[in-house]
Amino acid sequence: MVGTNNFLRRRQELVNRHGWTVTAMYPTDNAREPSFAYTIGLTAHGRPELIIGGTGSRHRTGTAQRRG
Repeated sequence: MVGTNNFLRRRQELVNRHGWTVTAMYPTDNAREPSFAYTIGLTAHGRPELIIGGTGSRHRTGTAQRRG
């Protein structure tokens, strides 16, 4: 549970600092590429949250950052 609390605390810090954040989800601990990425915090700015998958990690994160 400590890892989960740290993860959630870090997400909150990023949203507080930048207004929103992108989180990448990896299928396994040793995976080199995330399966998908999602945003947190865009709805507070009147935008929909995004879930992006099916592309390389650089494209997922960049796409989400441009949309924010």
